[in-house]
Amino acid sequence: MARWSPSANSGIGPRDRPRPLRRKFDAAQSRPVDWAPVKFNDLAIESIAYELPPVAVSTDQLVRRLDPVLRRFKIPVGAMLQLTGIIERRFWPRGLPMHQAATEVARRAIQRAGIKPDQVGILINTSVSKDYLEPSMASLVHGDLGLNQECRNFDLAN
Repeated sequence: MARWSPSANSGIGPRDRPRPLRRKFDAAQSRPVDWAPVKFNDLAIESIAYELPPVAVSTDQLVRRLDPVLRRFKIPVGAMLQLTGIIERRFWPRGLPMHQAATEVARRAIQRAGIKPDQVGILINTSVSKDYLEPSMASLVHGDLGLNQECRNFDLAN
């Protein structure tokens, strides 16, 4: 369960933290006209969850597979790790639909939060893997979980 909490040295509580500002825009003059505080009531992130894909491929394994190519281009041994800083890459098993993995992770988050699926107010999918361009992964997970129609959902991706 994740809730906002101040650091031990901050000396501020939830009501003392700075509020984000929202700009109002005057379309006729094409410029911002003033600032207004954004207020959120009864908002909390009750739980988060994640899953690392189970198939791990180390950089050493990858270098061994690419050895003939690396030699041909005279790329020194160890350069890939030095250049990328990546020790291992992770993959899902072939044929596993990504929304199924995401649904299991969402079930875990709901369980950790100690709530029922019909109490979820918003589902935010942050996976970098997806089954399709459309519909969104969040809508697929929403359907798999049987969340109510009032629950908002969207993908947040890079």
